[in-house]
Amino acid sequence: MRFAVQTWGTDLDAVKAYARDAEAMGYDALWYGDGLWPWTHEGWTVLAALATLTTRIRLGPAVTYILDTAYRHPSLLAQLATSLDWLSGGRLDLRLGLGARAPDAATAWRSHGIDYPDAAERLERLREGCRLSWPCGAGSLWSFRDGSTIFGRHSLPQLPCSGRIRPYG
Repeated sequence: MRFAVQTWGTDLDAVKAYARDAEAMGYDALWYGDGLWPWTHEGWTVLAALATLTTRIRLGPAVTYILDTAYRHPSLLAQLATSLDWLSGGRLDLRLGLGARAPDAATAWRSHGIDYPDAAERLERLREGCRLSWPCGAGSLWSFRDGSTIFGRHSLPQLPCSGRIRPYG
């Protein structure tokens, strides 16, 4: 059995202390919120900072989304995750999700100009994003289809340090 803690917040000194304390207390993982919420900073940047402050605890987003190509495009998400995995010495737990059902979640995302489709469409985008995030390996070329738009061929410069990103579960 593994135990994890989760945090959000804008007081970065408190977030850093929380991460150090969670590691010292023996927790297995620490997750920081990812999203465009007023009560939190950008999650991947904060996780990168926490990776430099900790040595053992696994790190990852509370949940990250592949909602729209305007936010966390699969090629960008793959690059972010690979970079954080290397920075943390292979301690990334990637947690992906569909997004909340609450109407205020859709309103919040749309207020940033980011599409927030119904759950069935979000599930399809998540499936497609997962399929495309790490298709073959470093240097392999791939493309992404979002509706009728095909984005150019992309290449991930290197694999995660462990050879793969470990999904949490």
